[in-house]
Amino acid sequence: MKATVHIHRTRLVWIHKGQRILLSLSEAKDLGVALMDMIPALESRLFDETESFKPLVALDTALRSQSTVPDWLTQVRLENGIYEPIDPPLDWSEFWGSVRTLESEPLGVLIRGGAFDGLFKLDGSLAIVQDDEILSARLRELSEPMEWVGSCSFDMGDDSLEAWDFERPVHTVQLTEGFWMGRVPVTQQLFWSIMGDLPELEVGLRGALKPVVQVSWWDALVFCNRLSVVTDRETVYWVGSQMLTKENVPTELSRVRYDVGANGYRLPSEAEWECAAKAFQSFQFSGSEDVNAVAWTVNNTDGVLPRVGMKDPNSLGLYDMSGLVWEWCWDGYDSEFYERSPGTDPISTTDGRERVCRGGSFTGDAINSRVSLRGRANALETWETLGFRIVCKD
Repeated sequence: MKATVHIHRTRLVWIHKGQRILLSLSEAKDLGVALMDMIPALESRLFDETESFKPLVALDTALRSQSTVPDWLTQVRLENGIYEPIDPPLDWSEFWGSVRTLESEPLGVLIRGGAFDGLFKLDGSLAIVQDDEILSARLRELSEPMEWVGSCSFDMGDDSLEAWDFERPVHTVQLTEGFWMGRVPVTQQLFWSIMGDLPELEVGLRGALKPVVQVSWWDALVFCNRLSVVTDRETVYWVGSQMLTKENVPTELSRVRYDVGANGYRLPSEAEWECAAKAFQSFQFSGSEDVNAVAWTVNNTDGVLPRVGMKDPNSLGLYDMSGLVWEWCWDGYDSEFYERSPGTDPISTTDGRERVCRGGSFTGDAINSRVSLRGRANALETWETLGFRIVCKD
């Protein structure tokens, strides 16, 4: 849908992707000034990005000028520093085998420069890489970007006809601190890079840039702590005076302690998750009213787990918050929590075995991908449709 701007009485109405944004004259003027102030910075960023493409363009040109052009190069073209297939689909096994014949130095330049990033995302069969340090590192980098969600207030819950009782009442929530949230769910490549192993997955579930699934709530907490250690951040989860690890997972959920002051990686609270998924818009799904634009559901997959980041993001730049896989949250599940939820930084602290999961999955229908729907699972359970996403302090 093409964006349009209209004048309605004394206000501007900007209609973008089905969303109506109303601006008063003063708000429109302030926005215009802010945009003009930001344009030089945007121009500078675009210039830097174009400059970063030049080594890749030069190398691509040199390879194509050889007397014998590598077979893989005849199947792709370089667009804005990223290779795109000329005639998809590619025979991925044959293609990557041909790429591997390239000498290590130019191959490293192309991989580190991101020339193959688009192809990595297209290849649903791309497996975890253990024997190639450069490629493994690049695949991990594709899994790590995060987006900032500032302190804010928003309306949590849903009172529409589709909503369940446990999504009611709609209530205003204030989040007093901003946070970084993973642009995509934790991938198998990132999980393997940090933990050194993966859950046992069926063939259709495996893939370097597919979300890691069949992980329990405890598995997610242990991963967060280890990632914090590896990246020199403060660990969040503790059992008494000991950092939570695979070796000391307690039998009682009440024994795990959450250090709210730590800057390490953690699971989002349910309120943080819904705020980020809604992204300050009123869409039924995260980023759109069109579920197929933003979500993988049973209606647009063939039962094979898709890769992350293949659908449109929401307005905060977050992908896959509707559909793909359910995502663990920190909170304990309480169907009546909204009725007594505090208005500021709410967290359900119930010690019951069930923990909140959100977002829907690739085996569920569209209604299960609504941003307000609350799911739940036993903290020890592992599903082929359940993964997680990480957050951290600034």
